[in-house]
Amino acid sequence: MTRAPLAQRLAAGIASAGLVAVLALAGGTTLPAPALATERGEPGGTEVTGGNSVDDAAEIEPGSYADEISYEDVDFGEDHPASTYRISLEDGQSGYVSASMLRPEDAGSDAFGAAELEITVAAPADPSCSVSQSSRVSGNETGSVSVSISTGVLDGNNPNDSCFQRGGSFIVSVAWSETYDGLPQTLPLELQYVRQAATAWSQLPEPEETPAFAEFLPESRGEAETLSPGWSFNTATELTEADAIVDAEVGRPLFFRAPLSTGQQLSLRARAASPADHTLTLRVFDPNLRPVAVARPGDEGAPASDMPDANGTGTDASIKISDSGGTTALTTRYPVNPRHEFVEFDDAKASSIAGDYYIVVTIEPPLIDDPATGTHQVRLSWESQGEPFDSAPEVEGAGAAPSYLGMELGTWVRIGGLGLGSVFLAIAGLLAILAIRRARR
Repeated sequence: MTRAPLAQRLAAGIASAGLVAVLALAGGTTLPAPALATERGEPGGTEVTGGNSVDDAAEIEPGSYADEISYEDVDFGEDHPASTYRISLEDGQSGYVSASMLRPEDAGSDAFGAAELEITVAAPADPSCSVSQSSRVSGNETGSVSVSISTGVLDGNNPNDSCFQRGGSFIVSVAWSETYDGLPQTLPLELQYVRQAATAWSQLPEPEETPAFAEFLPESRGEAETLSPGWSFNTATELTEADAIVDAEVGRPLFFRAPLSTGQQLSLRARAASPADHTLTLRVFDPNLRPVAVARPGDEGAPASDMPDANGTGTDASIKISDSGGTTALTTRYPVNPRHEFVEFDDAKASSIAGDYYIVVTIEPPLIDDPATGTHQVRLSWESQGEPFDSAPEVEGAGAAPSYLGMELGTWVRIGGLGLGSVFLAIAGLLAILAIRRARR
């Protein structure tokens, strides 16, 4: 076998090394993305299998996870079996955990009873040191059963629970505690774990019970991206452009997410062209799946708007669609501020974590017994308003990616990798030219 001249072999070797460097640095050092669901009804997130006890609890890092949960009958007074997960927190940090049980889309029909999900966070060394929350959804309602909880700030001033004062290992237990006829005994389960770093509280602004309102968005007629919505919190579609066009099935919530930094508020506007007598509803949830307080057109003190006054509650905005369509809007009531965790006005607590906020859009039939059929186009616009705080704690697992000069860190790594790879390729090219010239002599 005849070997190529040394210069040619060296050039080929460096070219190969350059290509490997490009591939490794361009793709191998970016932040890992969760494995998302591909079919409607599947849970989104990285797959995990919860344990059955404290000893075999599955250890999870901040992020989104997909599991499943089963219902088992127990004798009166006994606890239902729980799936267990282990999280770690340091002194001064806060942990936020949420769980969503995905029911079949036709589960909300004429069923009697309800489904209930419970979540508990406990210190393994002292099981009596725990906090719990539960959520119960009627069988005649659609949608998932979601519940959330937090450890509070792990220091001596923790307002959540006096025994949660130091960092360490904590056990999260999720139990399906109530069901009804017609619901499968095993359902998909989504988990989210958000960890907030220790905070220099004195450097953050004092929370205001009645902050200034954000502005409602005007009607937009510009170009809009066409999106496929998510069907759950973990599969929520990221909004990257100011305007989006989506197809909405009547009665089925559409899930989106948009990033908010500390100091910012979210402004949303949605328009549905049809059908008449149906209702268009907007809701916002924080990274811990807590419903966020909102302001609507027509609320006392709210800015003027070019649309009719909206109906709804303190956490949603809705409008009845007419023959000419229907437009509704909302803004989140409070700017994101970690100090909201300590305030007495509870409406503000869900605006304490920076990261991805979840937007749920629904077209609902006139009456609960009316068949939910048909697909209709919705135009959704969004904007973050307000200046981010100079001092804010790092948040992990809430969808917020580290950035530098306005560009995600992973992007800078890829650019750096491509730059270094280009250097390798340039050297390889020069050596190849030299090898060819020498071969011709």
